[in-house]
Amino acid sequence: MKIKIIIALSFLALWGCSSNPAQVNTQGASGLVSLDDALAMAAEDVGQRVQGKTEIAITGIEAPLKEAADFLTGELTSYLVAGGKFIVLERSNAINAVDAEHQFQMSGMVSDDSAVGIGYDLGAKVVLSGTFSRYANFSQLRLRAIDVRSTQLLSLYTVRIRNDDEVLASVMRPLDNVKPQAISENALASLNRGQDFLAEGKYDAAIREFEAVLRLDPNNAEAKRNIDTARQRR
Repeated sequence: MKIKIIIALSFLALWGCSSNPAQVNTQGASGLVSLDDALAMAAEDVGQRVQGKTEIAITGIEAPLKEAADFLTGELTSYLVAGGKFIVLERSNAINAVDAEHQFQMSGMVSDDSAVGIGYDLGAKVVLSGTFSRYANFSQLRLRAIDVRSTQLLSLYTVRIRNDDEVLASVMRPLDNVKPQAISENALASLNRGQDFLAEGKYDAAIREFEAVLRLDPNNAEAKRNIDTARQRR
């Protein structure tokens, strides 16, 4: 009888995962990985969501340094191409054709609507945007993959990276004199939810989550920056 119950519960768990087209993949705090592994796993995850050869555009990765954002975009591009599932479109070739709204969004966290618009301008079928944040004990990369035609969220990928990773340390060297802030699990959970709501244009919900972060950590710079962005866009 116990075996039957276990099998039934396992089936329900698998069914529940497969019923959601946007799989949320999260690497736990105890499962920190290298930057290379993080990017390779991210590319593999997105590749599992598409059929056949697909045009993809990386619309932006928000990071503490422009150099870090450019490096992450370039490395992720390499992994996407190497996986054989994607034709990565050069964003620079059509950036001048992006309208003023998209240009505004480029100055901060890219919204899903703007990412889709940019992807449409570039002729992409999938757009990828994300955030990279450095904390005291780890760094976090979060990526959102969206189908341009259906505007469906295909994948929401989160991974935590070791701060002592040699490649990451080299990329972040200009910030060596800036001590990364600590963040609690509860504050990070609210921050992540707030960023998702912000990307989805749910500004009131985003503001509530960022306010929750600031109640836990009044000095959290990301929450302060994002709550200002949400209020401006509301």
